[in-house]
Amino acid sequence: MENIYMKSGRIAYAVGIIIFGLAHFPAAEKFAELVPIPGQLLWVYLTGICLVLAGISIIIKKQITLSTLLLGILLLLFVAMVHIPQAMSSDDMTKANGIAHALKTLSLAGAAFFLYGYYKGNSAQ
Repeated sequence: MENIYMKSGRIAYAVGIIIFGLAHFPAAEKFAELVPIPGQLLWVYLTGICLVLAGISIIIKKQITLSTLLLGILLLLFVAMVHIPQAMSSDDMTKANGIAHALKTLSLAGAAFFLYGYYKGNSAQ
């Protein structure tokens, strides 16, 4: 059973994920410049939708193990495909931003995997 701290943390994490997802829409053109595979704009919208849906799933605790596992994988892909290449840039500002975003996103992925492990172990869906 969740205590108030666990519930508050789960909801705060989910709200942050939802906000990150929603941020993909007004900044889609800018985010598309960072996508290293064809169909950049489509991927920006798709990942925005995925983030919003994952956050909702975490809040309502429906399919939470699946959504947190997939969220963690998605966030690791962001680190590998977007942030690490930025961190290897010759431009100092791009490099600094890449490192900061890689660390932030890695932390968010870790939290998603933590939630996955917790709810998988407690057989919650």
